[in-house]
Amino acid sequence: MLAATDMGLGSMVAYEFVKYPDEIRQILPIPEKEAIAVGIAVGYEAEDHINNFRSERLSLDNVLQIFD
Repeated sequence: MLAATDMGLGSMVAYEFVKYPDEIRQILPIPEKEAIAVGIAVGYEAEDHINNFRSERLSLDNVLQIFD
């Protein structure tokens, strides 16, 4: 996703893409023994107000602990 952004593309994690693995395997050569865990949508962002939405997030200190 960072590489897509670096190339001027938008991206988003898309769980809906992996809800139907049988249909995905009809299009992509993914073996049955491999799980499809996440989908990523990549493309150019439309000039639409929904693309300006930013959700509130917890601070990094609330979700990450680093132990030495």
